[in-house]
Amino acid sequence: MAGIPPVQPPVVPAQAAQVQFLLVPGEDNAVIDHTTSAGKKQHHHMVSALEEPHDLTEENLKVFLDDVGTRAIEAGWGPILRIPSPANADGTPGPVHNILTHYGVISQARVRDHALTYINADNRNSQNSMQLLSFIKRSLTKEAKKMITNDQVSYTVNGVEVGAMLLKHCCVQARSDTQYSTKALHGKLRNITLIMEQQGYDIKKVNDIVSDTINSIKARGEEPSKDLLSNLFEGYKSVPDTEFVNYIVLKEANYDEEDVTTPVGDRLTAAKLRELALNKYTQRVDKGVWKALSEEQEQIVALNAQVETLTKKATQAAGQPKKPKDKSKPKGGKGKDDSNGKKKKGGNKKEFDKPAWMTKPSTDGSKTKTVNDKLYYWCPKHKAWVRHKPEECRLPDEDESSPNLQLSSALHAVMEDEE
Repeated sequence: MAGIPPVQPPVVPAQAAQVQFLLVPGEDNAVIDHTTSAGKKQHHHMVSALEEPHDLTEENLKVFLDDVGTRAIEAGWGPILRIPSPANADGTPGPVHNILTHYGVISQARVRDHALTYINADNRNSQNSMQLLSFIKRSLTKEAKKMITNDQVSYTVNGVEVGAMLLKHCCVQARSDTQYSTKALHGKLRNITLIMEQQGYDIKKVNDIVSDTINSIKARGEEPSKDLLSNLFEGYKSVPDTEFVNYIVLKEANYDEEDVTTPVGDRLTAAKLRELALNKYTQRVDKGVWKALSEEQEQIVALNAQVETLTKKATQAAGQPKKPKDKSKPKGGKGKDDSNGKKKKGGNKKEFDKPAWMTKPSTDGSKTKTVNDKLYYWCPKHKAWVRHKPEECRLPDEDESSPNLQLSSALHAVMEDEE
């Protein structure tokens, strides 16, 4: 009909273009166009240095590898860090190892062989290699840079420096990959008690050392000894904290009761024990009672302090010369002998004058004597006739002038004064 516009077909929206999901920008492994602004920005970000440079020391190697691993995920360096092994005898592919976790298993020759597959090609792996190389060099201390610069030939192939080979070389510099080093690492885990003492019984520091050592052993293609759990028990029980030790002893008793019927998830492992010990340690530190003495230990410390004080006084007393008797004082008075030589009531027995016969041994060698119907024995220690038998004498065998006897006598005197 005239005047009626034709019916227009419905407008169908254009289908959205399919978007490729990538966890990080570098995951696609596509060649980066460094002539574009986006390509330049990506390269600049991937090679930027870490905030804190690494010194390539043994104790900081794990931190260094963790930082490289984080950047490797962002940049997509995985293909150059995963090193294949030679083919097996039956022609099947050998195992593939990651330098970051198994640097001790991988030889530099294997890294070099893998690098030859991409280093001179126009592909993403050669770009990744240059990124990794620049990143490592910018993230090292001045001293560490000197170490790697002197061995530049160790990570150079066909005149090109290889990032993966530099990473392997850094691991070698930080820690020797020899069999002796592996044995030393196993020995370290057998002596956790010593580590505990060296670290001042700081459970967190000890656990970190144990974890680093385990990772280093695994990086060499081995596993920690089955005695690790027992060594941890012994190390934790050496801590001078009674409540903590009692807690560990309880965990050890529960572990001893485990058998094949215990669910795998409920069994105690070395990792679980380290976690439990750290939690207990943290709780006691937060409460301010870490390494606090028990009531019995406090009493022992107090007694030791008293003994130390008494011993010091006794030593000083033993070293002082005896005071000479004052002959100017008149005889008599309380506790003095009267004119007949008899001791007055209340006098000191030590001042009693012995009869002459009591200090003279028998001329015929006799060891007994009867005086006033009383039996006397000759005592070689007293050098006198006494009422007790010689074998019952309580005097020490040492000479009166010996230092030990003087100290003992002085200590006894000081203790009497303290009472």
